[in-house]
Amino acid sequence: MASLIIPIHLAGGPATAVGGVDVAKTVVSRAGRMVALGPMVGGAAAVGSSGGDFDGGITFGLGLFFFREALFDVGEMKKRIQERVMERLKEKLLERAQRGEPPSKDETEQLTKSLGDEVTTQVRNELAATPSAWPRARFSLLGESEYFAPSGSWQARAGLGIGLGRFFVGPRLAVEFEDKVTAILGIEASTCLLLGKSSRTPVVNVFTRYDFRLHNRDASSDQALVGLRVLLDLI
Repeated sequence: MASLIIPIHLAGGPATAVGGVDVAKTVVSRAGRMVALGPMVGGAAAVGSSGGDFDGGITFGLGLFFFREALFDVGEMKKRIQERVMERLKEKLLERAQRGEPPSKDETEQLTKSLGDEVTTQVRNELAATPSAWPRARFSLLGESEYFAPSGSWQARAGLGIGLGRFFVGPRLAVEFEDKVTAILGIEASTCLLLGKSSRTPVVNVFTRYDFRLHNRDASSDQALVGLRVLLDLI
């Protein structure tokens, strides 16, 4: 028994078949949730720094988000399967020996394969934890256009975010087109919620931002905003 070898094949790296069960789809699905790229649409409510100017607008553009989604380790999976299959195979063979019915070589190979498939499914489910609907943030990029209906102004904005826990924090640079063209520098904090469990899932981005006008400050005041965007993930 000590010389018995359990054949568990791992050819091709992480996206491979273990014990006859293909884990590639599971790996790709979890990896896909680490990136969200696609068009987005949303809205925001704004209030001027003076406290008297209220505004609201709609926004649309393109967003890219990177998350720190947990992935299971295929090397750890292989180790667990080998240990568990060996243990259960020994028990099965010992039972047959005690009944005076030692299995043939073909029966032993078939039993090993059957146990390998069964144990692989169990271990994969143990290691592949339920994906988080509120993932940890890594990095984000966005470009958007925003229209504020009450004031009738358009803004074109671009920015990036650095992950701090479950939040993206970073600068936003915008150009406003109203009576005068105004440059605006903002600081934004946001977080994302993943609405599905698959690799391609809609993303809700809830944000708050403060915008500083770099010039033409007599025309309008700085603004504090809160809003949300919905991104349709294309990858």
